[in-house]
Amino acid sequence: MSDLLNSQGAQEQEAPYPNTKFIKFFGRLYAAVFALFAITALSVFVLPENILDASTACADFVKFMKRFFPNIAAIGKISPHTQLAEFYVAALWVPILMVFALSCVYYPIAVFLYEKELPAVKTQLIMLIGIPFIYWLLNNYFYADFAVNGIPHRVGSGRTFPTFASRESLFGWLSFFGGGSMFFGMSVPILFSNIVHWIYLSRNKS
Repeated sequence: MSDLLNSQGAQEQEAPYPNTKFIKFFGRLYAAVFALFAITALSVFVLPENILDASTACADFVKFMKRFFPNIAAIGKISPHTQLAEFYVAALWVPILMVFALSCVYYPIAVFLYEKELPAVKTQLIMLIGIPFIYWLLNNYFYADFAVNGIPHRVGSGRTFPTFASRESLFGWLSFFGGGSMFFGMSVPILFSNIVHWIYLSRNKS
């Protein structure tokens, strides 16, 4: 009996349990990035309308971000609060990019170190089904397609065109699509890490 308990204890010691410090460290980083996104999203209510005229650093930041993200200029043209809208959109990209970079580091390590079995088919299907929807959110946000071409109605042939005429409108539309883009930034590393890991486990199954 004691030999059986000892052998079970040895197996438990050999089993790759998550490193608590590792999990807590990245958990704090994720919490900080999500808090940054929330603060940035709410900042639209306190930022000055002429923020680009008032701050050269903010103007340079927006000018730099416009090189990579077309939705900044597109939404700025639509909104009557051009300077506020452009800075707001540019600022929201910061936590989105941060969560993507963080996920590219965390998930490959976590998946390969801690997952030793293939995930359930249900889990795989949920991930695969969710990716196209989240990609749609990111694509709409990146090109501001939802604002430029409008959002088609589920019933009828009309379209809704966001005007971003108020701070509340900017907050509502951009926090929704920006939040969706954050989840896409997390899901892509998860998906690719799991795909590579599934292939690895499938080829090395005993």
